[in-house]
Amino acid sequence: MYKHLTRGWMKHLDFILMDIILMLAAFVISYAARQGNIWFYRLPMYRSMIWTLILVELLVALFFGTYSGILRRGVFQEFKAVLKHLSLSMGIFIVLVYAARVAEGYSRTILFSTWALSVFFILIGHLLLKRRIRSQTAHKENVSSLLVVTDYAHARDVLRILEENQNGSYRIDSVAILDRDMRGKQIGNFTVSANEEGIVNYIRSTCIEEVFLYLPEDRKESSFWMNYFQDMGIVVHMGLFYLESDEKKFRCIERFGGYTVLSSSMRLASPRDLFLKRAMDICGGLVGLLITGIAFIFVAPIIYIQSPGPIFFSQERIGKNGKRFRIYKFRSMYPDAEERKKELMSQNEVSDGMMFKIKNDPRIFPFGHFIRKTSIDELPQFWNVLKGDMSLVGTRPPTVDEWEKYDYRHMKRLAIKPGLTGLWQVSGRSDIQDFEEVVALDAKYISEWRLVSDVKILFKTVWVVARGKGSA
Repeated sequence: MYKHLTRGWMKHLDFILMDIILMLAAFVISYAARQGNIWFYRLPMYRSMIWTLILVELLVALFFGTYSGILRRGVFQEFKAVLKHLSLSMGIFIVLVYAARVAEGYSRTILFSTWALSVFFILIGHLLLKRRIRSQTAHKENVSSLLVVTDYAHARDVLRILEENQNGSYRIDSVAILDRDMRGKQIGNFTVSANEEGIVNYIRSTCIEEVFLYLPEDRKESSFWMNYFQDMGIVVHMGLFYLESDEKKFRCIERFGGYTVLSSSMRLASPRDLFLKRAMDICGGLVGLLITGIAFIFVAPIIYIQSPGPIFFSQERIGKNGKRFRIYKFRSMYPDAEERKKELMSQNEVSDGMMFKIKNDPRIFPFGHFIRKTSIDELPQFWNVLKGDMSLVGTRPPTVDEWEKYDYRHMKRLAIKPGLTGLWQVSGRSDIQDFEEVVALDAKYISEWRLVSDVKILFKTVWVVARGKGSA
């Protein structure tokens, strides 16, 4: 039977529990230094602080991925990761106590010293625990003995990669080369123990628990040996191919229509991440529509007076993977703006014509300049967000005529839902005139996407809009 390693934050439960204990120890020490005793539980406020800190610690571990790659981090990387994790935890705690209007009751000295001591204690704890895990691996304790079965051409690289990526769950016990007799010879740090004829007798005479099988150029032989080892009751890991470390997060092996497949994408997101992103969109869409309704009371009469006609502007845009939808805005241009666009194409500031941008666009009526500069015209798009056509954060949805000019490499920018704002907008918005730079920024956003990135972009958007920068 094979104990499948838990994915995500649960596989680091030992670190998480240790961190909670060390954080609480830091709190007790801070409280004792400030108050002169350790009877914090007599005060309901500080009893609540303990449970809140534990809850926040678990939430940060769950949603921010601060334990990812913890066993591979060096001392300086570990310090940065611990500092980031505890700063997030303490920041969220402070926001919560301010929201509950109880912040004035807490000692700032206790809060700050708890954070500082936690950074020190947890950094030391992480380094010691990682040292213990590596020591267990080196001394063959509580880890699976692994037999590497491969051919001569791949042996050296396979052993090097497996050795570099050990995470305490296995140790390389021995090596078998199938296509030649190399028994007793050295490959890297390992001695070859068996060839094709002697591999069964070798397994019988040792305590091999798992086999790593790598014969990528011979699918038939790989299948034969995999079934052979499985019939012996041994856990088999069959390597299909090697993915470079920077690509691993974009590919995964899964079941699809009865097949075992390698799924590849610009970015892989867990169901939890997608759920949270959609939940944030729904909450933001509801709040945004409330703001839109208030704005409508003041904006609609001015639009109608300066340019009689519809208050809202609707246009067909291209969404995720080419899906068409209608986008909504407060109208900022005269009703004949679409017809006049063809006359103004010669003044387009984007030289390749992939987008349409001109300064002092004559199609915009006076109040239209104001609502564009303040981004008020974008408010009705919260309806698109609530419907699911758009997201709060994403990429700019192109018009149909822009989409038809796209080369294949440009299409990647719509691998996700378009957004009200995005990395391109907060990096200069309309000040960026090179479409290739826009595509590069959108691709960067998609490939490096995390939920916390969306939060950062939303805050930056507020700042950019408040300054009115690049919104012409």
